[in-house]
Amino acid sequence: MKVLNWILRSSADPQKVSLTVKSIGGVLVSVLAVLGLGLSLDDVNGFADALASVLANGAALVSAVLTLYGFGRKIVLSFRPPKPPEAPIQ
Repeated sequence: MKVLNWILRSSADPQKVSLTVKSIGGVLVSVLAVLGLGLSLDDVNGFADALASVLANGAALVSAVLTLYGFGRKIVLSFRPPKPPEAPIQ
């Protein structure tokens, strides 16, 4: 029973269902949709290719934005005077 609870419950919040179970549910729903809707394997592959392309481009965009943000932050912080050290808490 402990193993089943470990699989079903979220590690971050035990009151929620784990991401693993949600993902398995998503896979089952998509497989049933493909079988039930009569989609061909080529349709599914085309969708997967398009999704992979969108995700890759999105990751590249996020990386570029974070790079520019980090560079801008580095420049701004380079011209600020350094903060004085904090006094130790007693």
